[in-house]
Amino acid sequence: MHHRIGNSLQIIASTLMVGLRDVHSDIARQKLQEAHQRVMAIARLQRHLTQSSAEGVSLNIYLDDLCTSISASMIQASSSIQLKVKVDDCCASADHSVAIGLIVTELVINALKYAFPSPGKGREIVVELQSNPEYWDLSVADNGAGKALNSKPGLGTSIIQSLAAQLHTTIVVADNAPGTRVTLHHDGPLQ
Repeated sequence: MHHRIGNSLQIIASTLMVGLRDVHSDIARQKLQEAHQRVMAIARLQRHLTQSSAEGVSLNIYLDDLCTSISASMIQASSSIQLKVKVDDCCASADHSVAIGLIVTELVINALKYAFPSPGKGREIVVELQSNPEYWDLSVADNGAGKALNSKPGLGTSIIQSLAAQLHTTIVVADNAPGTRVTLHHDGPLQ
């Protein structure tokens, strides 16, 4: 069953990549690339689920792998953007891992799209997850241009809000001076 699911996800991801080659619109290309990253986030989690322990999915390994893949596919070698991962040694259930992986994917894609409108040095995006028995926090922060006051929420924002509700977390968007930090906070242990 795991093998069939993994193969199906790879077929979907491959189909999206083939579609990317045939699309000439930059907007359509960007949307297909984002859809590909969402599918790949689930495919990576599925692979980690087959290797997970009774305690669940190791989030530091999963999120590091996920961010390495996003970086390889979306950050050009000539770019000076670095994607860093700082995750406590913790595990989560399959359901929580799916939601966390998709949230990280959406937030990183948003930061890549909007945080750095012009080239520069020292640009970075940091994915951080801190977990203890009393609470856990997931944040994605950049040192870019900051959130535009008149920006309209898109599909990514709706996905994040829906997943945050499933995780019973609160979302806080703050000035990172410079840049933006989005934090999801949950009172209680990571499940």
